Amino acid sequence: MLLVSDAPVEYQKIFKDVTEKGERDCSLPLYFSSSAFSDSVPSEVYEPRFLYVMQEEYCIVSSKDSSIKCIGTSESTTCHMIILFFAETVLLAHTGIQDYNALELMVSRFLTDANATEASKVDLYLVGGYDDNSGVSFDLLNFLLHYFAKHKTRFNLKLICCGLFNSREQSFYHLPKVTGVLVDIDAKKVLRCQINKDQRGPVPILRHIWLYSSFGLKAIYNSKNGCVVLPMFKITLPAKFKLLEVIDDEYALSIFSTSPEAESDCFITELREMYGFVKDCIKKKIDPFKGKERLCFKTETDGKWIECDA
Repeated sequence: MLLVSDAPVEYQKIFKDVTEKGERDCSLPLYFSSSAFSDSVPSEVYEPRFLYVMQEEYCIVSSKDSSIKCIGTSESTTCHMIILFFAETVLLAHTGIQDYNALELMVSRFLTDANATEASKVDLYLVGGYDDNSGVSFDLLNFLLHYFAKHKTRFNLKLICCGLFNSREQSFYHLPKVTGVLVDIDAKKVLRCQINKDQRGPVPILRHIWLYSSFGLKAIYNSKNGCVVLPMFKITLPAKFKLLEVIDDEYALSIFSTSPEAESDCFITELREMYGFVKDCIKKKIDPFKGKERLCFKTETDGKWIECDA
């Protein structure tokens, strides 16, 4: 069930408010909080016990966890960022797919870890997506709102910085205002943020390849032992990546992105780095997993990630 200001609401009304201009049916507190969020100044990440969540990954953390105190994600254009709070447990996901089974598995795991029941009221924050030309963002938002509205658990929508609420115009294009969020676990706060490339560890290139190796949302963190866990997978990429050898960046954007006009300057650079990494692994017969079934990492107090045997 979907709630706004603790009262049941039809998800179609929320979707209309966020995707169509004109009078809005959603509550004023929700409208003002979403507008204020999109206009807020991006924060920076200073907490060393920070975990970056990549596209099609999610992380569930308890405030009792001393290893991680902040989680965040960035570079979201048509993708959406989902944040759930209940009691001492928080979830952050970054997704661009409409996969009911993957979403259900993720939410069920969160509800179990948080000891939430059908009678519980879970705070829901949705950030990301904008008024893109292809309509990809609106389709994904409609899917997400429908899912939470039909769920037996009550989800209290606290923020919906999506669609028109998250759009701006520049050079005749619509662009997203907010592309990254930071979640302060202890304070239970969601902030707009900027995240530096060197804060995306551990093994960001390998995790980026993981995105293309299989479909669905992937759990990246085990809060019980404080470890990032990356299961072994085949180091390969879809055939279209070979085109990167012969096409320029502009053409590559049109092939690899759902929103070419909104991507950051490093988008294609990172794809080329990833492709080069895979080529080296294949050509030089390098095994990034070193024969292990999985790679595990823990963060030290200074924020440095180290490999562990957990």
